[in-house]
Amino acid sequence: VLFRLIESFGEILYGFIQKHNKLYQVGISMFLKGFFSVILFFLFDLITKNLFISIAVISIVNLLIILFYDLRNVRKINLSFKKFNKESFYKLLFGGFFIFIFTFLTQYVLNASKYSIDNFLADKDQTIYGIILMPATAMVLCAQFLVQPFLTKVADYLKNKKIKELYHLTFKISFYVFLIGICALIFCYFLGVPILELIYGVDLADYKIPLLLIVGASVFFGISYVLSNVLIALRKNFIQAVMYIIVSVMAFFISDILVIRYEILGASLSYFVSMLVLFLMYAIAFVYYIHKMSMNIDYNIHTFVVLAYKESPYLEDCIKSVLNQSVKSNVLIATTTMNSHIADLAKKYDLDVVTTKHTTIGGDFDFALSSGKTKLVTIAHQDDIYEYKYAEEVVNNYYEFPKSLIIFSDYYEIRNDKKVYSNLNLRIKRFLLLSLSIKRFSGIKNLKRNALRLGCSICCPSVTFVKENCPSKVFTCDMKSNVDWYAWEKLSKKKGNFIYINNKLMGHRIDDSTTTTDIINQGIRTKEDLVMFKKFWPKRIAIFLNNFYRKSESSNKVRS
Repeated sequence: VLFRLIESFGEILYGFIQKHNKLYQVGISMFLKGFFSVILFFLFDLITKNLFISIAVISIVNLLIILFYDLRNVRKINLSFKKFNKESFYKLLFGGFFIFIFTFLTQYVLNASKYSIDNFLADKDQTIYGIILMPATAMVLCAQFLVQPFLTKVADYLKNKKIKELYHLTFKISFYVFLIGICALIFCYFLGVPILELIYGVDLADYKIPLLLIVGASVFFGISYVLSNVLIALRKNFIQAVMYIIVSVMAFFISDILVIRYEILGASLSYFVSMLVLFLMYAIAFVYYIHKMSMNIDYNIHTFVVLAYKESPYLEDCIKSVLNQSVKSNVLIATTTMNSHIADLAKKYDLDVVTTKHTTIGGDFDFALSSGKTKLVTIAHQDDIYEYKYAEEVVNNYYEFPKSLIIFSDYYEIRNDKKVYSNLNLRIKRFLLLSLSIKRFSGIKNLKRNALRLGCSICCPSVTFVKENCPSKVFTCDMKSNVDWYAWEKLSKKKGNFIYINNKLMGHRIDDSTTTTDIINQGIRTKEDLVMFKKFWPKRIAIFLNNFYRKSESSNKVRS
């Protein structure tokens, strides 16, 4: 455990070094660790005859090289560290959870045949299988050797959306692994058994076919390893966990059956089939995601409709933020209170203005939504601002999940013109949205409704509507405070995804002059909250939740 802890810390330092294109320093570090670990392990084992001490020496060697070589290299890099953030930590922990799952299951898949041999065959058979498995280990190391230098380039291609270059690089590395594998198969066919017999002094004449099956399987696994690294860079970790769960279940059943029937040949067949199935799933997933990314994305399918009301001092900031996006979106202003302030800003930024008579708050929102003539429409509240990548992220998610009802992001609050990234209110909402964290499952009705049972967890101005999947009237109702909660509840019963982008892509202003705060002060929200809770809970539970919820209204007041 101590060795793995030290090694993990060293891997973090390697990440910093590799990110700054100094991979040769990682190579030197690994050589030093390997060289001195082997020499000192054998030396201390010879002197002390104590395995514990010998292994402890390896840990000490690794620690010393980290302290006196790796850390020195990292200090030369101009690094800027941000203040520790709990939310970023939990987000990283959640993102890494699926990597942990499939990395853990990798060990089971690789060793499932060995477990079956251990259960049904003799120790001699386990020894023989371990010997013919050695070339497979060499193939995996070869794949790792080929992939590691290119990880920075993979990340760079993704960052700059060079999908074609990423595809060619992945294909090239995979082809090299395949080519080396073919050479290994030819070598093992003619010389594999004699060389292994010479090294281990065991008769392996009857095990040429199992050896070739294992080497062939290792080629499939090596290419899968290459594709896995690309999918990790694409943040496609959940699907990898699913693939490994499928292969693990399959290996669990077929390993015992094949080992009982065909002994060592059966173990080799089980290993080969597992690696082949894993490779096929990885190949399909890679082609699928690369194809999606290489599609010509039309960002012109998105419109910001800025909903303006009276003379807001924040309207111009909102307009600037929606115009200053990484990709160009359509922008227009919708209002029921046309005035010179709105007209002047529309003229200044060359924006169209659509007007109508005021009916209800929900009616005004539906009017704004209907004003956008593109597939995707965001109703931008005049008091709020949108981050540079908002439109791009929304459109990208739409192309991945075209059957979505709404696509929305995390957000921060703006209080006294300062950005607040975390408080009790935001933490509660993010907790409620955990049920929508896995986008693939976000179309399940109960998961959509679970995110809404304890309150309105979805920030209205962060939402983009997929108009073709939504009804013509989304907001229209008699409510004043919970118009958005009412809309999400209504949509949650319809078929389609609620896609949650777990990035803070917009800022929602909390100000004494905003409509939400005014409604709270009038006590309207408490009555409407009860109506909404009754849509999810029996009457008594709804009343209890409403009384508890009322105490949180003070969070919407600006703290000085």
